Amino acid sequence: MQRRAFIGGIAVSALAGPLRAQSGARTDWLRQGFGYLRPPMRRHVQNELKVGGFYSGAIDGQYGPATQSALIGAANHIRRNSRGQVRIDLTTQSGIVSYYKGLVSGELAAWLYGEGNECANGC
Repeated sequence: MQRRAFIGGIAVSALAGPLRAQSGARTDWLRQGFGYLRPPMRRHVQNELKVGGFYSGAIDGQYGPATQSALIGAANHIRRNSRGQVRIDLTTQSGIVSYYKGLVSGELAAWLYGEGNECANGC
């Protein structure tokens, strides 16, 4: 059984019997959401993860164990770095879509590889 949800222009599929990483992340949805990004967006996400120090693989737009690990590690780092202000829910489709949107748009960049409050007074 397969169903698709289109959230904010990014399609995410849900399959019966999903896999979960030790962190509780829906790794099947992480993979599928990544696959629905256009190739330049996938490479951009990998580059963001690399700049943040979470990804050391090739910037090739391919989803593999290194990309998955980097996505989960970066989400945890963002939560810690923001002191809980930013919580990325990797257990829901909408949370994963929001995460990808934040990485692609640069909205999460300050928390990913900065202190997070660089523009507190408006940039």
